Order: sequence, then C-alpha cells, then structure tokens
Amino acid sequence: AWAAGFTYGFWKGNGNNDGFNNIDGYPVDTQFIFPAVTEFDWAEFHLDVTVPDDSEARALSVRLHIYGRFTGTIYFDDLEVKVLNVTDVENEVVSGEIPKTYELGNNYPNPFNPSTSIQYALPQDGNVRLAIYNALGQRVRVLVDQALPAGRHEVVWNGKDDHGKTLGSGIYFYRLEIGRIALSKKMLLMQ
Repeated sequence: AWAAGFTYGFWKGNGNNDGFNNIDGYPVDTQFIFPAVTEFDWAEFHLDVTVPDDSEARALSVRLHIYGRFTGTIYFDDLEVKVLNVTDVENEVVSGEIPKTYELGNNYPNPFNPSTSIQYALPQDGNVRLAIYNALGQRVRVLVDQALPAGRHEVVWNGKDDHGKTLGSGIYFYRLEIGRIALSKKMLLMQ
C-alpha cells in the first residue's frame, strides 16, 4: 500500500489581481492509504472539509502528493466539491422540536457491537439519505432514503450491509445528505 497526502487550503483571494493570501491554519495535509493493486482498478475516497468560520474565505485549493518512492500511475476522476451548510434498522422521530440547523450527532455507543444509534436533526422537511461507508469509501448500507419531516430523528444500525451480511471490525463513516447539505462522521465497529 502507498500513502498519499491530500492538501487543501482556503484563501482570501481567488485571482491574480486579488492575491491568494491564505487563511490562518491552512493549508492542511490529510493522509490517505492507497491499497496495493495488481491490475487496473478504481478506489473511491471521500474527504469532508469545513469552510473556516471566516467571511474572507473566497477560494479553495486542493493538491495531491505521494509520500515515499512510488512506481506506477494514478488517475483521478470525478473530483467533486459539494456545498455544506451538513427491518433491522429502526428509524423514529425523537422529538417534535424543530432545530435551527442540520445536525448529525455522534453515534452511541462508539466503539460498538452489535448495534449503535445515530441521531440527526432537520430544520425543515426534506428528502434524506443516511448511508454507511467503509474505510475505502464504498457504500455498504443505506439506513434512510426517504422524505422526512423537520425535527430530531434517530436510527439504529446493527453492523450489517445491505445484503444482511455482518461486517467486520473497522472504521466506518456515516453520511447524512439532504439536497446540497452533507454531513459525515466516523465510528468504530468491533466484532
């Protein structure tokens, strides 16, 4: 496996005439591990970044670089930047209280075995998708995919994929999407 760094920064300018003064604390370097492969294959990676709480953020830059000695070719396709403002499954409305913002809570318990609870909040009615991804960025389970009313909701995940297969120990990510809003967090399943 090979390690690569994905560097992102936020800037106060976005052109030659404006300058590119970086915002304090940026750029930031995040590490990915590329799996060793013996044939042509695609691996999907996700990285969620939050725009700094700074009204001067006008541009985002991204750069990928390889750590160490590397032979081979890496192709990048379909880089997507989304605007963030963020059965055996039990999904229920926890409270009729209407929150002011979209929220995605920390799952509990974490680490977990065999199940964990995820709470989220919607300030308005909307089409909601809440899905689980493995460490390679592959979607393994869709917990919620439906129109829901505003309010606080909770869903329980039992550590199984969409086919009912129990997943192995490891880090998983859960991602809440409502239109152009996307929020995600990670959790640890211990079998």
